[in-house]
Amino acid sequence: MKKLWQRENFCNMIIKPIYTVLKACSAWPEPIPDDKEKNLKSVVAKLGITLKPQDYDLRGKALIRKVMSAWLPIAPTAVEMAVEHLPSPKIAQAYRAKLLYTGEEDEYLKSIRECNPNGPLIVYISKMIPSQGGARFSAFGRIFSGTARSGKIKVLLPTHDPAAEVKTSQKTFVNASIQKVVLMMASRIETIDSVPAGNDILLKDFFFFLEQCLKFFHNNYLCCRQHHGLGRS
Repeated sequence: MKKLWQRENFCNMIIKPIYTVLKACSAWPEPIPDDKEKNLKSVVAKLGITLKPQDYDLRGKALIRKVMSAWLPIAPTAVEMAVEHLPSPKIAQAYRAKLLYTGEEDEYLKSIRECNPNGPLIVYISKMIPSQGGARFSAFGRIFSGTARSGKIKVLLPTHDPAAEVKTSQKTFVNASIQKVVLMMASRIETIDSVPAGNDILLKDFFFFLEQCLKFFHNNYLCCRQHHGLGRS
């Protein structure tokens, strides 16, 4: 695999085949200008893909998109790349836990490191999605610990500091509830009872706007401030 990224091999195995396809599509129905023995049909046959007869009537970008999607379809190509080269959540969190959690060695860090579905619920919210009218918001995020399900939660505000020795009269959390737990699969969504650690989820219909990058926790007061240790209030 390392030899592939050498300049000569990368050009011969990746860049040149793509350029050949582009030149064949641009020249069709004529042969490739700098290689008269090749045309689009011979290139398609060598790639081992099949085009419909009407596809050969296309020209320009439409033809290029058709050939490239048949040769390197983006969905399975991206999924295969993720499966082959990205670690699973259980493996990744074992060595990334200290980057995700800057608190002390406690049950929360241990649960994140183990990607434990039975631990305290810890969800990193990366995006808030407004519904029509903006009265409600759905939260998209990643579960690092625990299992998300419908129910009441406490959300710690950026003003919360678990390391503070002096208690403040300023409210540092708000009560909220998860109305629905949704699994997102490309353009399709499916409402389910619960989602365990290691998955991305969509939490439906929050009744107030929440700042991006908050964390949600069941039955625990945990700091939602970015790059800050999480701990009990």
